[in-house]
Amino acid sequence: MAASLVVAACGGGGEGDLADREIGDELERALQSVTENDLAIMVLPQEELGEEFADLEIDEDSGFQNNEQATDDTINPEDTGEDLERAGRINGYELEYVAPDLLSMLEAGEGVAVVETMVHLFKDAGAASDFLAEQVEDYQRFEGKEVMPSMTLQEAQTFAVDGLADEAIGVRARVSFGDMQLYGTGVYFRLGRLVGEAWIATGDDADVNSQVKTIARALEERIEGVLLGDITGTPMPLPQVEEEATVAPPPEGAPDLPAMALSLDDLPAGVSIDHEGYVEDEDTVASYEREFDLGSVSIGSSRPISLESEVDLYENATEASGRLAAFELIATSESGVDLLAPVVSERVGFRATDVRLEPLPTSGLGEDSVGFRVSFDSPLGRLEMTFIFVRVDRAVGSVSLMGLGGKVDSTDAISLAEAMAARMAAEGARVATASPTAGAPASLTPTREGAVSEPSCQLPADITSYRYIMEMSMEAPELMEELSEDLEGAAEG
Repeated sequence: MAASLVVAACGGGGEGDLADREIGDELERALQSVTENDLAIMVLPQEELGEEFADLEIDEDSGFQNNEQATDDTINPEDTGEDLERAGRINGYELEYVAPDLLSMLEAGEGVAVVETMVHLFKDAGAASDFLAEQVEDYQRFEGKEVMPSMTLQEAQTFAVDGLADEAIGVRARVSFGDMQLYGTGVYFRLGRLVGEAWIATGDDADVNSQVKTIARALEERIEGVLLGDITGTPMPLPQVEEEATVAPPPEGAPDLPAMALSLDDLPAGVSIDHEGYVEDEDTVASYEREFDLGSVSIGSSRPISLESEVDLYENATEASGRLAAFELIATSESGVDLLAPVVSERVGFRATDVRLEPLPTSGLGEDSVGFRVSFDSPLGRLEMTFIFVRVDRAVGSVSLMGLGGKVDSTDAISLAEAMAARMAAEGARVATASPTAGAPASLTPTREGAVSEPSCQLPADITSYRYIMEMSMEAPELMEELSEDLEGAAEG
């Protein structure tokens, strides 16, 4: 559960010999042939958690957890999938239920945020027991330290759990993220070569030890029921994750968009790719996006929460320049911050307040470039989103980072954009088209007083930035006229 609340519990409760508890010949035989379906039906369905948790919803991240994914649930920020593989972990399955108004509840600082059960399969009982012991040591090692970007394990305590499985222990942890305090109470137990965990995470410091122990015992009973064949069937249906539709790669002769986007070669060791691929966009010839998993890695002096890069290919340089002009107009217009407020709220999933907008200097990147930083108050504290856009002929590349206020240095974002711009330039010969680009608009830059300077050439009457502003203004239509007037004024100059 560290991925959502950075709380996990591990340990060894009855730290005796592994043969201290007889689990019976039938259970022992069943433990040697645990299937993936067994793991998936061992976790507790909602009706077995208790009526008090009936309003929670299944989280979309529920399901099988390979070794790489399982590192999100360990407290050690340096854990890798290879580490867990060497430790003997084979596979796992989690079923997580979250409050439908999670952020609002956490902002209020009260109530149950998450209830989760999970089962891990190891190669043998010794590996499973060693895993528990190592997690307890990690809690002691990392107490008071940052365990994810901007997240600190403030304190952790263990508590006894008697008479459960072969060994068991409880852990209670408090983590901070910005202005938010999160509390997690969990029980880890071992049954042969299986490790089960039960969790309740809350927005306050309510004592939920008894409830989580009850859930853990219900989980042990269900695991045994599956092993003995008393419980069969199919797993709980999981919510369908809405993925952006992928499209075919560009036609022959088109530039290599993946080669133009920011790459792992441009980033520190330890960063991995979370998602990448071509995506549908009716306004482009082709679009490619790449999202990174930063783990606990710093980017220069920055500690961002997220990092993304995208490359969009347009019909010609005029369209691409129009898109950049729209971005710069938003960054420099007096009404830009009002436009961005609902857009930011929709993107982050909660109402962003005290939204502020700051243009960033990006001269020398590509043929045109624009950058800006958006900061706003959130239930997590002050957040910042930094965007850098770079154009090379008819391609526009972007780098975006998000982090807590003061945790993202704009110079680090610009350095990443420079690396992306170099990649775009290397593909420049393939990006270029035969269509003339003389009609492309010049970059609009703020004057010392903050006004928009006059471009060196006239903007096309049908500039595509109108269309993009309209897209972004769907939740703020009253701003469309203001921004359009700003753009017309710049064009008439």
